[in-house]
Amino acid sequence: MSLPKKGSRKIHVEGSDYLWLVRDNGDYYSIVIQKHDEGQLLYVCVSDWSCALTFPAPITPSLVERLVLESLDKGWLPTSVGKQPFKVAIDDSYFPETTEV
Repeated sequence: MSLPKKGSRKIHVEGSDYLWLVRDNGDYYSIVIQKHDEGQLLYVCVSDWSCALTFPAPITPSLVERLVLESLDKGWLPTSVGKQPFKVAIDDSYFPETTEV
């Protein structure tokens, strides 16, 4: 399975190109990342938006880069084709503090 190029953003991390996008799944958000051409998907579940946030915190390229690097350390194999998606969950500690409006 490949990420759609339409609606995806590109990022370059340590010599490799990746595509990423954010999905709103109703109760939670997920960030989906894949090596530019194909390979094992990385699903990052953003599981618990704090009630203190008036809207979801921004998903920035620096956060995506951090997720790529941490997931590689945890065993994600972005060049493997045909593997089940690699799944990780993050919480509000990954986002800078935001102020209520």
